Amino acid sequence: MDAKAVPLCRLAKGKANLFLDGAPIVYGGAVETVSGDPQLSDPVVVVDHVDNVVGWGTYNPHSMYRVRVLQMAWEVEVTKKPDTNVQGAVKCDVGEVIKQRIKLAFELRETLGLVNDQNTTTYRLLNAEGDRLSGCCVDVYGDVGTKKKFAVVSSSSAWTQKHKADIVKSLGTEAGVTTVVWRVDAKMLALETGTEKWTKQSERSESIEGDDDDEDDDGNDSDSAKSTQENPDWATQVYDTSTLETTELPTTPLLVKENGVSFEVDLMDGHKTGFYVDQRDNRLNLRKWSQGKDKVLDVCCYTGGFALNAALGGALRVVGVDSSQKALDMASKNAVTNGVSKQCSFIKAEAFKHLEFLLEQGEANSYDIIVLDPPKLAPNAAALQRATPKYVGLNKRAMQLLKPGGLLVTCSCSGAVTQNRLLPDVVVAAAASAGKTITALGPARGPGEDQPLEPGYPEGNYLTVLVYRVL
Repeated sequence: MDAKAVPLCRLAKGKANLFLDGAPIVYGGAVETVSGDPQLSDPVVVVDHVDNVVGWGTYNPHSMYRVRVLQMAWEVEVTKKPDTNVQGAVKCDVGEVIKQRIKLAFELRETLGLVNDQNTTTYRLLNAEGDRLSGCCVDVYGDVGTKKKFAVVSSSSAWTQKHKADIVKSLGTEAGVTTVVWRVDAKMLALETGTEKWTKQSERSESIEGDDDDEDDDGNDSDSAKSTQENPDWATQVYDTSTLETTELPTTPLLVKENGVSFEVDLMDGHKTGFYVDQRDNRLNLRKWSQGKDKVLDVCCYTGGFALNAALGGALRVVGVDSSQKALDMASKNAVTNGVSKQCSFIKAEAFKHLEFLLEQGEANSYDIIVLDPPKLAPNAAALQRATPKYVGLNKRAMQLLKPGGLLVTCSCSGAVTQNRLLPDVVVAAAASAGKTITALGPARGPGEDQPLEPGYPEGNYLTVLVYRVL
């Protein structure tokens, strides 16, 4: 490869096979040298130790994710210098790759039957590495009232910030989106842009006393709010895909459907992208299991996803618990919209403390089904030791509250927990501590098929959902 023709990121000897097998991220430790002085988010060609092209992607000198690969060598034409066998240049067109990736992602969701499903108007359109656009997740929300299609982008990489216009435009031309809400993962972008050191990430651990990733009771992430004030370019913005100009969301609440259930969604300030689309299939399963049940408890219920499905499935009494009053207000509205407000009640409380309270009130052995869907207690492997007792404690108390033969639906959205297959061990430990016998109802569950995984990047697998009968 001609180092004068294009910036190069040369891999250390023996490192190329990892990326030829599909790994979409080149970590800093795999890089031997960088030539051509690439700047933040510039395209670079990745070569092996003898300069054979491996692929190309966007460069980040601040990040442990040194190159986010966009295309492999066999996907591009590599020119050669005249009258030689020396590789000369690779076409690196970021905008064109974005357009093609979104087109392919949309076609997959069409194949899955999600695009024109009147009973489900929300789904994951881009699943970062799973759709080969690392650092970019996109959820689609079809508004039942206006029939317009909104997309919420969760940007967690410097390169997606630089190519925002290309992403917004392609969501319109390739996926039929009318409006894009652009949200950032401020913690990741602080690391990605060098304003925070990567070593600090291992010091974080989420609290069980919140709904999600250190969010306060109003559903706002205090760290993100601070980062937005310090970096106004990271503030949430809304774009019209046809003009690429900023616009506004409708003043009336956005209403979407999931398996026939209506949910009000806050695209601007709601957790993640406004709604947890990854639990769609698991919520539908709960609806089936709730037929004829007396009492169901949904812990960390957010806007009522599991709770409403339990009530619609036939449960007589459903209680949702969450620490966010804003989320609970929306859950109550959703219960009214779906005609199950009489069966549903919602309580503002911290998960662990509320389970303790119920046991103190003599409610042991009284619930038919309990759902535990806590926040990400272990944001990385370094936090597992500290988080494990919290997971065990939650599951133990839930088992004590269940009737003999009751169902425990227990979840972890932590990639560190999922990739280390830790949750089954947690449940076994909790059962032993609670003096209960458990049987697993099928293998571990995860998100729906609209969240594909790149086989070369197992780190993309984050959600584990387990179902047990507790005796």
